[in-house]
Amino acid sequence: GCSEKAFKFYDRRRIFDAVAQGNTRDLDDLLLYLNRTLKHLTDDEFKEPETGKTCLLKAMLNLHDGKNDTIPLLLDIAKKTGTLKEFVNAEYTDNYYKGQTALHIAIERRNMYLVKLLVQNGADVHARACGEFFRKIKGKPGFYFGELPLSLAACTNQLCIVKFLLENPYQAANIAAEDSMGNMVLHTLVEIADNTKDNTKFVTKMYNNILILGAKINPILKLEELTNKKGLTPLTLAAKTGKIGIFAYILRREIKDPECRHLSRKFTEWAYGPVHSSLYDLSCIDTCEKNSVLEIIAYSSETPVSMHLLGILFAVWGLLGKSSMFYTVYLCVIAVKQQSSFLCLRVLEKTFAEVEYHLLFSKPCAYWSCQDSLYPFIQNRHEMLLVEPLNRLLQDKWDRFVKHLFYFNFFVYTMHIIILTAAAYYRPVDKKEKVCYSYLVFIRPPARYAIFFPFQIQYFVQRRPSLKTLIVDSYSEVLFFVHSLLLLSSVVLYFCGQELYVASMVFSLALGWANMLYYTRGFQQMGIYSVMIAKMILRDLCRFMFVYLVFLLGFSTAVVTLIEDDNEGQDANTSEYTRCCHTKRSRTSYNSLYYTCLELFKFTIGMGDLEFTENYRFKSVFVILLVLYVILTYILLLNMLIALMGETVSKIAQESKSIWKLQRAITILDIENSYLNCVRRSFRSGKQVLVGVTPDGQDDYRWCFRVDEVNWSTWNTNLGIINEDPGYSGDLKRNPSYSIKPGRGEGYRDLDSSDKSSTD
Repeated sequence: GCSEKAFKFYDRRRIFDAVAQGNTRDLDDLLLYLNRTLKHLTDDEFKEPETGKTCLLKAMLNLHDGKNDTIPLLLDIAKKTGTLKEFVNAEYTDNYYKGQTALHIAIERRNMYLVKLLVQNGADVHARACGEFFRKIKGKPGFYFGELPLSLAACTNQLCIVKFLLENPYQAANIAAEDSMGNMVLHTLVEIADNTKDNTKFVTKMYNNILILGAKINPILKLEELTNKKGLTPLTLAAKTGKIGIFAYILRREIKDPECRHLSRKFTEWAYGPVHSSLYDLSCIDTCEKNSVLEIIAYSSETPVSMHLLGILFAVWGLLGKSSMFYTVYLCVIAVKQQSSFLCLRVLEKTFAEVEYHLLFSKPCAYWSCQDSLYPFIQNRHEMLLVEPLNRLLQDKWDRFVKHLFYFNFFVYTMHIIILTAAAYYRPVDKKEKVCYSYLVFIRPPARYAIFFPFQIQYFVQRRPSLKTLIVDSYSEVLFFVHSLLLLSSVVLYFCGQELYVASMVFSLALGWANMLYYTRGFQQMGIYSVMIAKMILRDLCRFMFVYLVFLLGFSTAVVTLIEDDNEGQDANTSEYTRCCHTKRSRTSYNSLYYTCLELFKFTIGMGDLEFTENYRFKSVFVILLVLYVILTYILLLNMLIALMGETVSKIAQESKSIWKLQRAITILDIENSYLNCVRRSFRSGKQVLVGVTPDGQDDYRWCFRVDEVNWSTWNTNLGIINEDPGYSGDLKRNPSYSIKPGRGEGYRDLDSSDKSSTD
């Protein structure tokens, strides 16, 4: 009778207390109780109503010295009651921990014994923990590991559990399994990387081991080519998120094991002492491919959109514009020589008609760039571009073809701005003078702008830049756009007979000369000087102007209020001498906010006059206001601005070369993207070479770029060398090394022929 009575007390609280303490004695009669009552451990009455936590999950969270004796007992009871699979795979149901199972907890607790026990009893190795705690939510605690048990083991540096999950005979995990974001295990390793030394060491080691395990399990599967839902591979994801540690490892990975050599992205072609000639695989790196690493880093975005139709239109417009450019120069020379108003107007008309060509071809990236605002802005882009082979690859592009077009664009834009200046300087100033234009001359400039000006706007539509990207990365595009907008408005106002066109023209002229700073990117010394100017304007000067405007408006309103109150009673108290002085000086009064701001601005630059206070009753109050204003602005703010600018210059000087290389890299890609695809491929860097064999025994041809390196710590020992003879001489027959696979000498002769024309 007593035993039967005890059966009734097996409720959720009693079971949870027993498993939390690891007390198996309190659960001796649990199986008998369940059989008598026809209940199961997976019933709702044995779960926490808020979270859905079962007694197994409770036991997993309460381990004592790495074990809990109630866990095997609970699994045995569930097996005997026929609910083992459902019980072992029970998961949290609340939004915070949703999807977490006992297997996730065992892996997080780094308990190999429990992992094996759960998998042996049917634990799902593809269960997804997708609650809020396991997502990337800014400002909330949590840990994103890719939802899957395999990813969790990898992200917590447990190689033994990773191997067990992939190779166990019960239910092997799919190495290519994806989470809700489309990330597989390699993606998640990139996501958790944080560029610290310890983190980079374990992440790169785990990444390498999983890559090799994947090649042994499924040699045909190209794990690194799998993309997530954003279309990013692990390499491009590392580039997009600024994970420079794992990024550099992937680019420079060289595996010397012949069975896994095809996983390498770097191949040693030959070595002689400390000198190594390395071949870097350019797949996913160069701009010829979608989502290329170069464009992601340079633009801090995904691949710029390729627009073939616009490219053709720009090419045709360029052919027409180049010939008419020289005609414009000729007209300008004649106009200056003869000082003819009619010819000056012709020059003005031609200059406005040609301006779009120069803007479009000087800044072609405005029509191809695209910004994905869902990803954070890459803060260390200038450092990532210094990683080989990116550094040498960009230098190769610049030396071979980009710099020639860049200097030509510089020359064309210089001619454009000079002609615009001459046309503006010699414009007709006599309002009575009228010039007769033909219908075509009148309609041609507006027609050209109506066709091509929307393409300038298309940059902002396609790139969709965030405010930070627009300010930091796209300020030159904005300035070119404003310059074009002012020129267009000047044309419209001129043909409408509005004298206001002069104001628009002079602003566009001033901005056009300022835009020439863009072309300093082609010169290292001037390029970094331009970067310093932009940094000081965007960082130091903007903050100074905000605080200064607050002080200016505050003190201006105080002075205006003081003078208005004083003017009402200013009569007999004002001396005759003061009134006479006021009449003689005829100074501007402080009784309006506009004039007050102008006068206070003079105090800021040291040109103010305190004698104005002699005309007013509250002289002491007025002097106090002006003295405080001078102290806060002229003494404090200006000196702070100078100090901040000095700090900015010192900070930028330490990384000046890398910042300049980033600016030049953007320019290189801008110019390269202005070509049609067929033309761009003819200028492609590198050559297709044979680097070994694929897992299925085929020749492994890859598009590679050669970089000569000197490494005094790694000598010519145990290297996977492609050619046993060093150098690039075409007069000597070169022999392939047998460190790869012998019997393919015929294929390696292809490498010799490519070496003759390969770019360094």
